[in-house]
Amino acid sequence: WHLGEPDQARTIYDSFLERFADSDHPTLAQNMVITYSNYALIELIFGDIHKAKELIDQSFVGTKALNIERQIPFLMTTMGVIYARCGMIHRGAEFAIEGLKPTYWRGSSREGQISIEWASGVLTTAGLRREAWNFMNWVKFWRKRTSHPRSVAEERYAQSLDLDEFRGSVPLFNETEEYRTIMGLLIKALRRVQSDTLS
Repeated sequence: WHLGEPDQARTIYDSFLERFADSDHPTLAQNMVITYSNYALIELIFGDIHKAKELIDQSFVGTKALNIERQIPFLMTTMGVIYARCGMIHRGAEFAIEGLKPTYWRGSSREGQISIEWASGVLTTAGLRREAWNFMNWVKFWRKRTSHPRSVAEERYAQSLDLDEFRGSVPLFNETEEYRTIMGLLIKALRRVQSDTLS
C-alpha cells in the first residue's frame, strides 16, 4: 500500500487474515496486529473511514496481549486521525496524545517525527488548520534533512489535509527547532482540541 496499490494490498491482507485469523502463535499474533493497523491505513487513505475504524480497533485490541512497544505510537496516532474523522474528535485527540507521549523522550526518533505528521490530521479535523500546517511544515524540513521521503500513501494522506491555502506563509517553526519543543506544542494543541470539544 505504500506504493499506492491499495487493491493489491487489500488482496494480500485479506488472504493473510483469512488464513491465520484463528492462530495463537505469538509471531502470527504480532503480525495480525500490524496487518490490521496497515489495513486500516489503506481504508483511511484510499477507502472507507468506518471500515478503517473497525480495523484499527481490532489492531488495538490485539496489542493488549503482546509486547510491541515500538508499534504503539504510530498505531495510537493513526487511531487518533481515524476517530476524529469518524466524528469522535475528543477521543481522537486523546489517542493522538497517548501516541505521541512514548516518543517524546526518545529524542529525534523516526516514529516520533512521522507520528507528528499523523497527529496533525486531528488538528485539521478540529479546525486548527494553520496550526496543523505549521507542524506538517516542520516535519517536511525534517524529512528533507534526514532523507526520509514520503511514500505514495503518505503523500496522499498529506494531500487529504488540504492545507494548500497556507502555501507561501511564513512558518511558525524553523527547521532547527528542537524535536521535543515541537512535540510538546503539538500535545498542547491537541489538549486544546479536547478542551474545545468538551465545552
